[in-house]
Amino acid sequence: MTNAVTELKVDDEAFLVASLIDRCPKAMMLRELVQNAIEAVTQAPSDQRRIVIDTVEVEGGKKLRIRNNGPGLDRQNLYRMCDLAASIGKIKGLDKNFGMGAKVASLPSNNHGVRYRSCSRGEVYEVTIGKRGGVYGRIVRPPADGTGMAADIANVTEVVKAEGYDLSLDWTEVTLLGMRPSQNTAQDPYDGDPTVSPQWLPETLYNRYFRIPEGVEIRIAGEFLAQRSERGFESVLQRAPTAFARYECVNAPDGVRIHYLYDPTDPDQPWENQSSQGALQAAAGQTAIVFRNEIYDRNFGPSWAYDGPEYGITFGARNFSAYIELPDGYPAWPDTYRQNLFRTSGAGEHLWTRNFAAQVLVLRPAWLLELLQTMSGGNEVSSSVLDSLLGLKSVLNPAALLFAEGAPLEDEGGGVWTPETGGDFVSGEQPRSNRRINMSISKPILGFEIVLLHNAQEIQERWLRGRAGCYYPSTRQLFLNTHYTAVAEMHRLILRMCTDIAGVEGLDGAAQQAAIDCLVLRAGRCLLFGLAKQDDEDNWQPGHIEKAISPESLSVSADDFHELTQWAVRQVRQRVGGAAPAIAVTA
Repeated sequence: MTNAVTELKVDDEAFLVASLIDRCPKAMMLRELVQNAIEAVTQAPSDQRRIVIDTVEVEGGKKLRIRNNGPGLDRQNLYRMCDLAASIGKIKGLDKNFGMGAKVASLPSNNHGVRYRSCSRGEVYEVTIGKRGGVYGRIVRPPADGTGMAADIANVTEVVKAEGYDLSLDWTEVTLLGMRPSQNTAQDPYDGDPTVSPQWLPETLYNRYFRIPEGVEIRIAGEFLAQRSERGFESVLQRAPTAFARYECVNAPDGVRIHYLYDPTDPDQPWENQSSQGALQAAAGQTAIVFRNEIYDRNFGPSWAYDGPEYGITFGARNFSAYIELPDGYPAWPDTYRQNLFRTSGAGEHLWTRNFAAQVLVLRPAWLLELLQTMSGGNEVSSSVLDSLLGLKSVLNPAALLFAEGAPLEDEGGGVWTPETGGDFVSGEQPRSNRRINMSISKPILGFEIVLLHNAQEIQERWLRGRAGCYYPSTRQLFLNTHYTAVAEMHRLILRMCTDIAGVEGLDGAAQQAAIDCLVLRAGRCLLFGLAKQDDEDNWQPGHIEKAISPESLSVSADDFHELTQWAVRQVRQRVGGAAPAIAVTA
């Protein structure tokens, strides 16, 4: 008590303890146990900073055990350590590495018990915490010889000596007893809720620790690994320079660092990336925030593939990773259970990886851009399609006709697009309407880039099966599904109308290109009309515009392709050397 306030007390302490424990996310258990071990071994001599994760049999069941060579705890400190919000050698504070801790994270999945043993100066004490009769606490153990008094902490020096433990050095170990004696907490740490993969332990560590302190060694027993032999754990940053094909760290002006990694697909095992060869765990592309060496808010799998364009990862999300590392002084802190990050300023909102998407996009290294270009595949349409879209844009919003730094834009045939030609190409050898243009130039001209998706996997990752396309406002990219049903229907229709030249070489390819041109034209016009509604703020709010340019709207527009049939057929006949010159498209 001070002169200004009287301290608040807890009326129902048992209820508060139970609520703190039962609400803790189970998945944080391993992190808390390993983090405690890391902090302990950093206080050991530099040549003894080792953590060993293995198993031991207790009461007939195989149990997960974590041992560290840090300073041991004597009887008093080991006993006190079992209380919530108690710590030995830690500085308390939300901005420090102090949360609810390993006890709270472990007990929801270990009601039967979490056993602690610690060796200090050759003497070993043991205490087990668990849940009995609905109450969490230290488990009372009967006297070993049937006489004397029961106790909740015991000297087990002779017991561990008989088990073969080395008592010449200090150490501390934690053994997870699970929910029942027979439970195998090494392979089933949560008693089936949730279930885990056989390599759950290295996977969990790898997706939590971006780096571990210099000199700290974590050894993992073979029963947790596919290799079935003990191995040393390596964090993402430890593996980055050697296990990945490309790695680069780029510094942002605000002290944030972006770590870019490229992990090619394994040609012999295409379901994995190359860095997974011989590794303790599989690795795939992802993005995440790194704060004080730990990983938060991972975005991976289908979600990362879908969100990738916002970060500049237009293709190959499974092969690219971007870790956003915040400086130690960044205004952020983890929540009580060390699961999420929040800003310390303002309203304390959640920190997400997407908050840094623009930085990831802008700072992409040159080698990454080159790799993305090689993955893009065919991304060309006829110049007349671009002419039509440009003409529509000039009508809808003349002031938005912007060229990158006023420079002319070249197509691959040598033609040059200049503002003075009004959108025409000059100096090209082919007729304007027959020239194929790489759509990467569409962004500075139209205000958005058109990206054609030809790969079924890329289409699936954009959630575009059965849809024509989707637009990413943050990067101004329009992704179009070249497998969309309207493209296939137009392709068949064109071939039926060109039966008189059925044997001409290149007919099928030309018909496919023309069908894709129709998709680009219809979806591109829909997007331009939708974006133009931004000028009508009185009647069109952001939510309305979002609907107007949604995948559903783009798809309906693409379905209305029949009025382009004659134009498409003329395009094809001209390309294969078959008929009258192509006409400009006005639809």
